[in-house]
Amino acid sequence: MATSKISERCMFICLLGLTSVIHVSNSVILSYSMPVGQIAKNGKVDYNDTSYNGVITNGFYKDGTGILTDGKFGPANSKEFKGKGWVGWNATFTQSQYIDITFEFSGVRRFTNVTLTVNVDKKRGNAVFNRSQMFFSSTKDGFSDTSFLQYCPRDFQAKDDSYNANVTLSLCENTARFMKLRLYFGGQWLLISEISFNS
Repeated sequence: MATSKISERCMFICLLGLTSVIHVSNSVILSYSMPVGQIAKNGKVDYNDTSYNGVITNGFYKDGTGILTDGKFGPANSKEFKGKGWVGWNATFTQSQYIDITFEFSGVRRFTNVTLTVNVDKKRGNAVFNRSQMFFSSTKDGFSDTSFLQYCPRDFQAKDDSYNANVTLSLCENTARFMKLRLYFGGQWLLISEISFNS
């Protein structure tokens, strides 16, 4: 796996205190909500969140958890096992330039960073998102459209062989109970296997 930390500056002022870094366990993540995954054009590879335990409403997963927080990583060959272990979206068939994933935690937490495991495969058009925005709120509907962190990931070049990239984004010690990740497509497909937080 390739691992890198994004060095772009925060759009918030980061007040880095002496808070110890603690991995946020799955039990602390109550749910995540996002658009349902999609199926490859040939119909043979399914990038849906097959273990999601919430509900599906109008094309969205809501009020549950699944593949993204199960602690398991998908294979570097994303088509192996017909897409099992990956949730994915196709830029052509998505109605916007980005995917929103909203997390609800069991209480207000101070976040250090978030790491996303993303598949990179030049032949299939799988790529790391080219821009990310992170929104924080103490309430479900309290996100601001003007206050957020933004990064442009680098150093995840397409190679001859597919690989999984661990993309770590600083969250600048922001506090929230709800957090929204907005990920802009960097290729034809955005495939995510795991998302984990440190706080």
